[in-house]
Parts: sequence; structure tokens; C-alpha cells
Amino acid sequence: MDQPHTNYRRWPLAAVLAGFVALSAWAQQAPEKRPEEPQAAPLSAEQLFRDATTLLEQKQTGRAIDALQRGLMLAPKNPEARLLLADLLIQNGRPGEAAAVLHSANTGTDTAAIDERLLKALQASASPLQLAMTAEAVVARHPENAVLLNIAVEAMLGVDAHERAMAYWQKLSPTEQGRPTARWLLGRIHEAADRPAEAWAAYTLAAGEEPRAQSARQRLSERLVVLDGWRYFPPRDWALLLPGGDILVDRSSGIQARVALIRGSTPMQAAEASLAPRLPISRQQLARLLSQSSETPTELVQITFSNCLAGDAGRCIHAGPTKAFAGLLPEVQMATVQLGSDVLIVSIDNADRPAAFAALQALGRPERIYRGVAR
Repeated sequence: MDQPHTNYRRWPLAAVLAGFVALSAWAQQAPEKRPEEPQAAPLSAEQLFRDATTLLEQKQTGRAIDALQRGLMLAPKNPEARLLLADLLIQNGRPGEAAAVLHSANTGTDTAAIDERLLKALQASASPLQLAMTAEAVVARHPENAVLLNIAVEAMLGVDAHERAMAYWQKLSPTEQGRPTARWLLGRIHEAADRPAEAWAAYTLAAGEEPRAQSARQRLSERLVVLDGWRYFPPRDWALLLPGGDILVDRSSGIQARVALIRGSTPMQAAEASLAPRLPISRQQLARLLSQSSETPTELVQITFSNCLAGDAGRCIHAGPTKAFAGLLPEVQMATVQLGSDVLIVSIDNADRPAAFAALQALGRPERIYRGVAR
């Protein structure tokens, strides 16, 4: 009675197991393949450059830079794209990257435009020495390019090579030399070479149209001395002891010097006029001593001449007591510089002869007097 009932209850379980086996076999079958989606073709360099132009119009500079960089990887000999990328990098404060982009230019021929951008990028990112070395190489490739010559002048000034800067400036055409920027650069060259009067003249010619020349002239005017209407520019370490006076003091050593300009005179006449009030001898004796060309003593005073100044325009004079009166009379070191029919005279009376003569060499130079028309 119970057996049929038992078989009946087992049958559904067997059916369930059979269903699981069939499901497992179906799951292990290979999945059905779907049709592949077409992949986009890689962008060409030309398309990337066009995209960069569009992105720039949309003010998306960062993405435009990326597109240009990718395009140059495909077409490295495209100078226009390289220049645009360099300009964008410079404008966005990345001059070092711009210099690297331009250094790696492989256009087959060197173009002045690429070299110009390269120097401008290096001006903002490289050391002065690296800029100067690159400028030398660039100007060698383009010896008549005015833009590159002007940058080379500034590069040479950055490494204190003012003679080299002058050589590059002189390669500019006369028309270029007359431009305000070039005149300002000429002033900088003269100022670096410690020729302040010539620097003042160059700045004066440029000041009407070049703000940097106006600022440079203002800086020079803060340390000049007016001598009978002419301008005298002392060395940088010297300053006026009192405003509006004619006594200069060396800030480092404390040496004091008096400067004067004597019109219509000879060096000996100027020296006589300056020394007569200080020495206890007659004017006739002093004139006789100054007319000699070597050491000429009297009982009290001896005067010694020296060619301590460079060139034929001036010389140094030492006036002091003889040995018997050492320490009892003042010693005066003097430089006289002939300026046409006039004489610049510089005197020092508070320093020993070696230190005083070294100071006179710095102070007694024609390049310190500006005799042009005041503007």
C-alpha cells in the first residue's frame, strides 16, 4: 500500500535535478558574439592643429596647448605650430617649457622667428650666462637681424660684457641705431662701462619716446654735481657730502674730494688757482714750481707730477711739505683734466698718496662731464 506512494514523491526531485543539469550545460555554451563597434581613426597632425585653432577661439588655452603638443609629436617639422605653442606657453607663464619646445625645433633650416622666440623665452627662464651663450649662437646665424641684435646686447649686459654688447650694437643699421630703444641700450652700455656722460647723452636722445630712458636719466640725475652749468657724474660709490655742494665723499673709505670746472684755462693755471690758497708760498713761487715737469722742491714745499691718469688729457699733481716740515703743512693730491679750452680739477687732502691717486684715477675722467645742451 505504501510503495506506490513513495515512488510518486521521488519523481519531482528527479525532474528538478534533470532541469539543473540542462541549465548548467546551456550556461557553458559559448556566448553569442555581438557585432563590434567601429573604432575612431587616430587624429592626424593637421586635424590636431585645426582643433587647437578652434580651442583658442573658444578660450580653451590649456586644451589648445595639449592639441599642439600632440600634433607636433606627429609633425615635428611644422614651424608655425611650434611658434604658436611657444607663444602660448610664454603667455601662460611657462617660458622654460617654451624654450625646450624651441630648442628641439627640427625644421631643416634655422628661422629667425624661432630664434627670436627662443631668446625671449630664455630671457624669462634661463640664467644670464645661458642666455648670453645662446644669443651668441643665434646672432651668428642671423648677423643682420635687428631684433636678435638688440636682445644680444641686453644678454651681454647681463653678464657684464659691455664691450661685447657695444660690438653687437654697432652692427645695427644707422636707422636702427637711431630708434629710441636702441638709444636706451646704448646708454646702458655706456653706463655699464662707467661712461656716465655718454650714457646721459644717449638717454637724453631717447627719453622723449622711451620711458626706460627717462627712468635711467632720472637715476643718473640723483648723483650728479652741477659745475658751472655742466654736469659731473661721480663714481657710484661716491656721493655729495652736502646737497648742492662740490665736495664728494667715498662711502667706503671716507676719502673726500673737491671738484671744480675752470673755464678758459690751462691745467697749470687751474692747479695754481686751486693750490695758491692752501700753500704757504708766493703765487710766483708756485707758478715757477708748476712750470717744471718733475719733482721741484722749495725750502717748504715740493711738487711732484705723475701721469697716473689714463690718456693725454690729464695728469696728477702732489703738493706737500718737504721732509723738514713733514706733518706741519697740508698735502694735496690733485688731478687736472683738459676739456677743450676748460679744465676739470679734482683735489684730495685727507688721504695718503697711494689711496688718493687711486681715487683721482676714478674721479678725474673726461667721461664724467656732460657738456651737451641741457634738456
